[in-house]
Amino acid sequence: MTRLALRIGGWIERVGEGRIAACLLVLAFLLRMAGAAHYGHFQLQPVENRAIAEALANNRGYADAFRPGSGPTAHTGPLAPLIMAAVFTIFGTGTLISAIVLTMLGAAAVTLSFYLVYRCFAVIGVPITVRLLALAFVTLVPFQLSLETTDLVVWEVAYATAFLAAMLLVILKLDSAPSVSFPGLLGLAAATAFLELFSPASGLAAAGAVGLLLLRRTPWPMWLLVGGLTLAFFLAMTTPWKLRNEKLLGAPIRTRSSFGLSFAIGFHDGQLTAPSQREANMGRLKLIHPHHAGGPGYRLMREAGGEVAYNRKLVAETKVWIARHPIGAARIALRNLWNYYCPPTWFWDRWFSSATPPRAVSIMRSIMVSMLSLLGLGSLAWLVWQRRWRFIYFIPPVALPALPYVITFPLLRYRYPTSSILIFLAFTGVGILAAKWRGWPELRPQRLSEQRA
Repeated sequence: MTRLALRIGGWIERVGEGRIAACLLVLAFLLRMAGAAHYGHFQLQPVENRAIAEALANNRGYADAFRPGSGPTAHTGPLAPLIMAAVFTIFGTGTLISAIVLTMLGAAAVTLSFYLVYRCFAVIGVPITVRLLALAFVTLVPFQLSLETTDLVVWEVAYATAFLAAMLLVILKLDSAPSVSFPGLLGLAAATAFLELFSPASGLAAAGAVGLLLLRRTPWPMWLLVGGLTLAFFLAMTTPWKLRNEKLLGAPIRTRSSFGLSFAIGFHDGQLTAPSQREANMGRLKLIHPHHAGGPGYRLMREAGGEVAYNRKLVAETKVWIARHPIGAARIALRNLWNYYCPPTWFWDRWFSSATPPRAVSIMRSIMVSMLSLLGLGSLAWLVWQRRWRFIYFIPPVALPALPYVITFPLLRYRYPTSSILIFLAFTGVGILAAKWRGWPELRPQRLSEQRA
């Protein structure tokens, strides 16, 4: 094994780390574009984000999230539809060229996120061989190809994942610097506020990572200052949106209005009594979601007085249900947490008929992703236990994005910001075991005395 490790190391040294990484990243982009073409994914999904983007491109403002004429909306927040709206404005709505450009942008964001996570693990001291193997896995093993060429094209998650990884890289570099500059912290405060508005779950992870940097590297008055500045940036960014929503929707919404729908889909009788989790989620979605054309959701929203009143009504009803079923609600929350890290087979077959048996490929994906997640979580816990302190910066992006979906419901795209980090952690853990028992080059510990080296 030692001889094999030396051969691999020698090959990497001859070819060059940068060339190998660049080739893998180019292949990642091309694989996703080829997958989109092969599977016919240049037909954009008719989701709410797309509908709002089309309204923006046609000068109707943030509107018509659920169907034409449904009116002003705050369903997705102000930033999520903007990239798609810009593409529609330039290339037209519903055109093939728009779909191809958006797929290219989504694939580029996914590829960029791979590179940035790779750089994070380089900064933290993970050996070249280990991190190149992890990069090869995320770039070339197509276990999320359908997600990356459909959902991540029409939603903001791929861009948010890359943005979060970029922030994490900056934080790790600041942590290793002799001192943490105030301009750097100011930039992180603004970036955190922006990401919280763009994609709340990723923004929560960014806030946690910035908080760790402040705790480790700055005196306590700086904690208050940076926290106050982050809040000030967030209020400044969201106030125009809040005023607009107050005027058009009658409610001072600063981010999104959609929490009630997610909350009500996640917690109800069907989650405890339905034959399967898939039927519980999909049945509830078809019953209450106003975007589902075949169900009564749109009518129920209108009868409630619009999307804000409807979401508030759903929140109130779901709180009552949780109060009446505290043990059942706790079971659902724990199941949601498990499903976030270990997604069940139906996550890949969500839109299939309930009579369709699970596909073999979906079963394999579920097993593989679950194993990688558990190995990644275990590796992170062990590394922190071993006082390799800089790995603590991976705790917020691994743990915090799950929290909003514990109290709603998880999906594959919701866990995407965590996915690559968990895989890199899993490979790091395997690398340490190989170093310990099989004679592979040792992973250099990041002890407290080395944090600023």
